[in-house]
Amino acid sequence: MAEKQDIPSLTGLRGIAAMAVMIYHTAFHIFGPPPSSSALSLIPYRGYFAVDLFFMLSGFVLAHVYGRQFATGLRGYGRFLWARFARIYPVHLFVLCLMLPFFGAGEMFSARPLAFNLLLLQGPWLTTETWNAPSWSISAEWHVYVIFPLLAFALARARPFWLGLLSLLCAGLLWQL
Repeated sequence: MAEKQDIPSLTGLRGIAAMAVMIYHTAFHIFGPPPSSSALSLIPYRGYFAVDLFFMLSGFVLAHVYGRQFATGLRGYGRFLWARFARIYPVHLFVLCLMLPFFGAGEMFSARPLAFNLLLLQGPWLTTETWNAPSWSISAEWHVYVIFPLLAFALARARPFWLGLLSLLCAGLLWQL
């Protein structure tokens, strides 16, 4: 297992990003769509940008803490996945349990979306059927945890030409966003 390597300044920034996302969800779901009258009133409605920041920082922290370990091999992959699963799944399951009284209250709260949620398959690239809309990010996080060690292992063996080409492709995709 990788040794603990805290980066306190990034931990604080990740906390701020998480709070911005929470404020966004609170503002949108309590007050509705953003009012168009004031630019200042739009600030809480831009918290979704913090999701991107949070994901980038989390990726950096994963690479910082586990990058070398998985660059040399996949030893510890199972322990890594279990530790990541134990970190995100209990709260996700708890929230789903709180929503169980709504079971059957429409198509959104049917068995199919519940199964997607339980299996962490409610990411936007798989299905949008979900009991808890913000939980798509937990699903996305889990998918990254599954592929990160494999990607770190493969990238550590890639030739510079292919790394450069991959970097250009990623930059081009970002440019299109």
